[in-house]
Amino acid sequence: MTKEVNEWTQLLFTLQLAGVKKVYAGFDGYGDSGEVTSITFLDKNDYGMDVSHLELHGKSIEGVMDKIVDKYLDTWIECDWWNNDGGFGEIVLDVDSGVITSEANTRYTETRLEETYRHDLHEDPTFMTVFKGEIQ
Repeated sequence: MTKEVNEWTQLLFTLQLAGVKKVYAGFDGYGDSGEVTSITFLDKNDYGMDVSHLELHGKSIEGVMDKIVDKYLDTWIECDWWNNDGGFGEIVLDVDSGVITSEANTRYTETRLEETYRHDLHEDPTFMTVFKGEIQ
């Protein structure tokens, strides 16, 4: 068993012993920055749990999960969710199965041409009367 697999196994085991069924992480970003906005530990009824007492190798479980989510965002979320109009999404760890699912959404600004006009100054006398006296 590799060191990385062993660490994941220890993390999942610690969460299972505490009754955590899912870990939900939300993220949001725009304008050249992004961040994890929340990490919530859920029990079998999808109620939030206080895990501030849990540690893994002397580190808080909350801190460990924050680093995991950051690394997951950097490695697996390929859309540009933090620049310009940005994006948002969620990452969910199913503790019992060890499966992580993610959803990322991007925002964009749409520009739509509403109107165009063409005025021939030589052929449109009404156009010229609007500006009468303005060009002196």
